[in-house]
Amino acid sequence: MTDRLTDKLNHDFPRVLQWVKKSFDANGGNGSSAYFSRYRHPLTAWSPAYPETTGYLLPTLFDAAVFTENSLWRDYAIKGADWLLTVQREGGGFPGNYADNPNLSVFNSAQILSGLLRTFEETGEEKYKTAALACRDWLMSGLKNGVWEENNYVSGFVPAYYTRVLFPLLVAEAKFPDNNTPRLREVVYDFLEKVNENYSITDWSFYPNKPAFLHTVAYTIRGFLECGYYLEDEKIIETAAKITEVIYELKKEKGRTAGSYDTNWSGDYSYRCVTGILQMSIVCFRLAVLTKNADRYTAASDFLAEGAAAIPHRDPLTDAYALPGSQPLWGDYMRFKYPNWAAKFYLDAVMMSNRYRSL
Repeated sequence: MTDRLTDKLNHDFPRVLQWVKKSFDANGGNGSSAYFSRYRHPLTAWSPAYPETTGYLLPTLFDAAVFTENSLWRDYAIKGADWLLTVQREGGGFPGNYADNPNLSVFNSAQILSGLLRTFEETGEEKYKTAALACRDWLMSGLKNGVWEENNYVSGFVPAYYTRVLFPLLVAEAKFPDNNTPRLREVVYDFLEKVNENYSITDWSFYPNKPAFLHTVAYTIRGFLECGYYLEDEKIIETAAKITEVIYELKKEKGRTAGSYDTNWSGDYSYRCVTGILQMSIVCFRLAVLTKNADRYTAASDFLAEGAAAIPHRDPLTDAYALPGSQPLWGDYMRFKYPNWAAKFYLDAVMMSNRYRSL
């Protein structure tokens, strides 16, 4: 990592973290707004609090409390977790989209599960364990014939990025064993069958037979990677590494990452999917550690530099230091929006870059 990039990250990190704080403050601390957009919300700019991404912001905030030596971020994480308990449904699942949505979501619930597990780990308070296990049990009860047939983003479609559902379930199994590992391993291997010979992945998009945003591509890879880690399965980890290598080689060839890819690896280079780029940085940092391959640290830094370059320092349409869904802002992913999950993945990547710099 160059000194120039390090200086930029050191400068921007606390400011992006403050932007995340504003996303919570917009809701009185009760959850983080999904995004900031003057285009969608001309008066307030902030969308309502979003349970899914609030859930997976919690580990980020707990990590930030240690990284910055500031307990404020721990306090925000705990308040966010308490809000999530108020929107959990009786059966253990969580709503799709916003808190008032009557429909439950498999994917969103799994991301919230990650946050609840971490909150219990940090606090030891039984209410978080109870909520996490109820969520885990709800997710497992919906897994029939190797798929989730209900409560999907698109009815009847189980996308490959549901590897990111399996990952939190395996974390839960590691912490609170319930004899789910054999069943989950079978489902992971079912998803491995979606990996094509060229290492693209069938059904890796939000919709069937459509190109995939780098965001869902990276979700799929990270899911495989962490499943391989928790299952101690080198084949799964190596598959994640092979897919990552294709994307990084394309990045080096084209000089940038595409906003989306089809299964022939034909990319849309008219915009960058900033969230996905930062997620790829995280994937490469994890691969660098798990495979003890320093070249993957270089790839992680390259992705991080590309994603960090999208941070606006002066922008009349947003608070400075928000991260856009797309660059340019009118790109296809989260058009004219600054999503909280882009900031989350930036913060995670920067903290990883510091943690793993001595590799």
